This record gives sequence, structure tokens and C-alpha cells, in this order.
Amino acid sequence: MIAEDGQFAKITLDHCIEDPDNTDDQMIWSVNGQSALDVTVNNRIASISPKDTEWNGVEQIQFIAKDPQGLEDSHMASFTVYPLPDPPVMIEIPSQTIYNDSGFLAIHLDDYVADPDNTDDEITWTCSGQEDLIVTIHNRIASINLPNELWTGQEYLIFTATDPTGLPGMQKSIFKVLDRMGIYDFNGNGMIDLKDLIIVLQIITGVHPYDFTMIQEKPMKIEDALLIIQNLD
Repeated sequence: MIAEDGQFAKITLDHCIEDPDNTDDQMIWSVNGQSALDVTVNNRIASISPKDTEWNGVEQIQFIAKDPQGLEDSHMASFTVYPLPDPPVMIEIPSQTIYNDSGFLAIHLDDYVADPDNTDDEITWTCSGQEDLIVTIHNRIASINLPNELWTGQEYLIFTATDPTGLPGMQKSIFKVLDRMGIYDFNGNGMIDLKDLIIVLQIITGVHPYDFTMIQEKPMKIEDALLIIQNLD
């Protein structure tokens, strides 16, 4: 009997037979009945191991000894592999970056773990690493909130999934909050784009954005507008 991912002790077959007419090295050995187990006999030494390291169960193997005259005898033996619990296997939980006037998306944690031994509702979730961010987990859904509407920064959060046997799986993700710098979706198209940045430039400087374009002698891009806003006193 062994545990998963183990290997049975080798069997010296000479110790398993007596023949008054022949010596041990005259015996011809064969095996029968193996399916999930891999059995090899070399120099009358039997080696037995599971073909799949995750397999567990019981298998009956027949050992057959034949002498030079063709007379034979056999013996059945049971080989048992008992299961070991496997830890939860996690996939990457995407990092999130938001502005400080919005919120993080809720995380459905069931989507980021697999456990061959347990169901989703048997997994216990915890989160660590937060200092200012407020993390709550309810029904395996993680909610991450800002301490206040002015907070900016980033924190590395570690989500841990633990199965009923205490085996854990972990994933680290970054949650970043940026200062919007007064930039909003002015044109109402659902995103912050170059048109919104142009409006901010006009509000802050009173200069028409085309003047910036003429100075640069090239079309203005969103990166250009952001750079100008960030460097305004």
C-alpha cells in the first residue's frame, strides 16, 4: 500500500517460490491483470508503479512462474494506492486600475480556482496585504472599496483559497487607484478620450488645443494632452 505519487517497493521474486527440480535463474516470470499499474520484471525483480501519479484504487496482479518443463504456478496479489488531498489550483486574478471617482469590479472567486477534490462551496477564501483598501468576501465574491474618495495609490492583495484539509492556493494581484486630475467624461461617450482632455486643456489654460497642435507641428495625441495637463502649474 502506498500513497498517490508513490512507488511500490521492488519485489525479489526468487523469495516467492520454491522448486525442487530447478534453480531460481531457470524460472520464467510473467504478470497478468495490471491496468492502472505499470509492472516490469527484470532479472526476476518486479517493479510496480502507477501509470498516472494522480490515480488511486486497488488492483489485483497475477504473478506466474514457469519452469523449463512448462509447469507453472501463480499467485494473486493486491496493490493499493490511497488518495492524498490535492491543493486548490488558482489561475491569475486580473489586476485592476481605476480612477478615484469610480470603483473596482467585484471578483467572482469561483472563476479563479479549481480543486479536484472539493466543490467551490467547500473552499474558504481570505485576502491579505490590504492596508487602506477595504476588502470584503461574501458568498465567494470579493468586493474592494476605497477608504475615501480622495485616496490614491496601489496595494498588492493576496487571495488565498483553502480546502477543507487546510491545503491553500494563492494568487497576488495589484489594485491601483489614480487621481483623475479633474478629467471626466465630458462628451458622455463612456470613456476618457482625447476630446475630454482637450476640454480640460481649454478650461485650465484658456488656450485652444489647436494652438498646441500648431506649436508641435503634428496632430495632438491623447498622450500629448495628458503630458501637458500633468506639467501645468
